[in-house]
Amino acid sequence: SLLLESYALRRGGLAHIAAVESEAFKVTVSRARMERAGLGKAVTCTALDGRRLDEKDLLPELSGSFDSAFVDAPCSGTGTMRRHPEIAWSLKEDDLAGLAELQLQILRRAATCVADGGRLAYSTCSIIRQEDEDVVDAFLASPEGARFCLVSARRTDISHTDTHFLALLERA
Repeated sequence: SLLLESYALRRGGLAHIAAVESEAFKVTVSRARMERAGLGKAVTCTALDGRRLDEKDLLPELSGSFDSAFVDAPCSGTGTMRRHPEIAWSLKEDDLAGLAELQLQILRRAATCVADGGRLAYSTCSIIRQEDEDVVDAFLASPEGARFCLVSARRTDISHTDTHFLALLERA
């Protein structure tokens, strides 16, 4: 959220950000970080399973639609194996299928929050097609993805340490 607000400030002003995190302790850390940065009023942080984003009358800060949504999906973390080689030893094929399904569910629910003409970004720190391109393809083939088009999708190698995937979609 800090990076997104920093970007918004460089573009001319604060953005209203409604952050959702499934783990309550991460919400507590994020809220404290936003307060220290003086952004507590611009950023709301909520503990919520992202698969519930399409539920009506959920929370006031999540009602309505947004100009953009950013899904930082839970993933295998294979893009961080240079720093965390133990990932290779603990990852199982069944884990990938479950992760890909979870990622797709979250992406489909987040899409319901995006306004017409808005953008939806999907990101992982994975290098595995099953978690990246395949999830985006499945999303575009879903009812929620039918009104979206893929603007760009790419994998980036950040400072020769981590690899991330980012797909940018736009709602018609």
